[in-house]
Amino acid sequence: MKYDAKLILTTQLEILIPHYNDVGGLVTMTMEADRETELTLPPSRLVDLNLRLAGSSLQGARDSAALILGTRSKVPVMISRKHGMSLMPITWPDYSERGWVNKLQVQYYLPKQTGLTTVHMKSGNVYEVPCSYNVFDNSMSKARRLHSELTGRDQQIFREPAILTQALHVQKGKSTTYAATDKPSHVAERKMEWT
Repeated sequence: MKYDAKLILTTQLEILIPHYNDVGGLVTMTMEADRETELTLPPSRLVDLNLRLAGSSLQGARDSAALILGTRSKVPVMISRKHGMSLMPITWPDYSERGWVNKLQVQYYLPKQTGLTTVHMKSGNVYEVPCSYNVFDNSMSKARRLHSELTGRDQQIFREPAILTQALHVQKGKSTTYAATDKPSHVAERKMEWT
């Protein structure tokens, strides 16, 4: 897959819609707050490219969400934790590919009719999404929980160093030895040797 800066998804993205172009190829309509664009990749490959550029993949992001949320059903994927941008998969009728809605841009949503939800974006744009209100609401809840759990994980990774209690020296030799030194009593020194 060739890198193209035009394929980068921005936080202004509102929805990705699968679409067949004039020659019958599956492409993606990207609807942003102030424009719409047709991109040459299908939605799943477009999302996968953006995740790969961030050091992940669509499969990896799905596996991560499934692990955190405890479900494999319609899990959202996190595009950018820094910006809180996650995409929720939406099954699109008559397409093998799913569409995606950017939770970051959703302001509120209302039931329209059976299997249809009206989604109001922060920009004022309105979309009719082909899924029931309950399914969409469940997707929003999953996306919120995923973001919260990943933020908590990031905070857990960072740990302040404690007061130094030992100094470890690794050196080449035939045995492993541990020796106290003339350092202050609260600092013990260990020497490890290997051949």
